[in-house]
Amino acid sequence: MHSPQLRHRARQRSGFTTAELLIVIIIMGVVSALAIPRLTVIRDRNGIDSARSQLESTVTSARSAARQRSMPSVVQLSGSVLSSWTYSPTTGDTVWLVRPSDLGAATGVDITTTDKAATINFDTRGFADRADSVRVWRITIGERSDSVCIGPLGHLYKRNCEQ
Repeated sequence: MHSPQLRHRARQRSGFTTAELLIVIIIMGVVSALAIPRLTVIRDRNGIDSARSQLESTVTSARSAARQRSMPSVVQLSGSVLSSWTYSPTTGDTVWLVRPSDLGAATGVDITTTDKAATINFDTRGFADRADSVRVWRITIGERSDSVCIGPLGHLYKRNCEQ
């Protein structure tokens, strides 16, 4: 069968040499160095897209809820905490549409607004309270940025609406 010399060589060569391990570690380092910047770009883009989507859906649901329930609704952005609710002016009852959630902590973005009071009030017809101007909510992370613009009547504008 096998000679004693072959069995002896097989027992001696039971692992990897230091040189082999070093080559593998160097290759892994090069691949990581190439991949990490791309992963950062993807993470930033996903954070902006997620925050933008949450802002848009919250504004849309508040506007729709105001019309459907014939009750005023509110969207509020305080720092990076987003919330929305409807309320009855006569009874004072409040129904949460979106409970307060921190978009900055969840997505890693910074959100700034064109005005200090980042609150939108929708009347029972679904119209926003300020018919004279466009509200701009700017979303940034790193070098990337986008914006959500809410028109005078509560309509949303397309991407990068702020020039």
